[in-house]
Amino acid sequence: MELDKQIDRRTFLKSAAIAGAGIPLAMYMSKAKAAEAAPVVATTKVAQVSAGPAIVPPQAEVVDAVEGTELMLKAVAANGVNKIFFNGGTDNFHFMEYVAKFKALHIPTPDLIQTVHEHTGLCAAMGYFDWTRRPQFLVLHVALGTIQPGGAWDEAWRRSSGVVVLAGSVGQTTKGELGYTARGGIQFSQEVYNQEAMLGSYAKWNYKIERVENSSVIINTAFRMAASEPCGVCYMTYPMEVAKAPLCCTTPLHLHPPGRRRATPRHCAKQQGSS
Repeated sequence: MELDKQIDRRTFLKSAAIAGAGIPLAMYMSKAKAAEAAPVVATTKVAQVSAGPAIVPPQAEVVDAVEGTELMLKAVAANGVNKIFFNGGTDNFHFMEYVAKFKALHIPTPDLIQTVHEHTGLCAAMGYFDWTRRPQFLVLHVALGTIQPGGAWDEAWRRSSGVVVLAGSVGQTTKGELGYTARGGIQFSQEVYNQEAMLGSYAKWNYKIERVENSSVIINTAFRMAASEPCGVCYMTYPMEVAKAPLCCTTPLHLHPPGRRRATPRHCAKQQGSS
């Protein structure tokens, strides 16, 4: 739509002020007029309050954790996991470091089982779930590692296998803005659109961990979902900013009732009835 006449600067400012855009347009006014138009706000001196201890919500306990991976590993262990079926890469090598650290310090931690292929890892987790009826934990390498199990995802869905899957995603920072991590060169080519939805109908639940503060809540939710009938695969992703996030010495570890971590022995009952 063309204007019939040229709108001068004064008419434009008046029209914009009537429309409610007077504050953003103050930059176009002269400094003197802007000072006159600015409202006078009374300043109040606010006392600085030092941060106290972390708030521990119900059904949670305080654990020693100095990094995001350490907190996630302890959340996994708190869900009764004995084996971590692991496919290593640049996004998840921290799990190897912390399992080795906990073993050296005699801290209870799951065993790290390195599998030769992601397909093998998923099948092993499915078999261990059938044996223990506890949701198993599988760690994959970014989006490509998620694709590698192939048809085993269909098998896990049809068997209602309770498996919690964790895969790394590309970093969210590129220039070291946080001071402790940055996206590496290889990660630019590893980025895919909507990685959390890659499994589609084969996953019972999927989620992206974006903050380390609630990582244990999300992990507990995944184990609870994987253990509830009908059991299934729960897929989570996390960026390096979560894995490398520095934490204070004591961090709340969110837990859920222990009775909700074990699936109903439905397959065992079928086997006993047929024998």
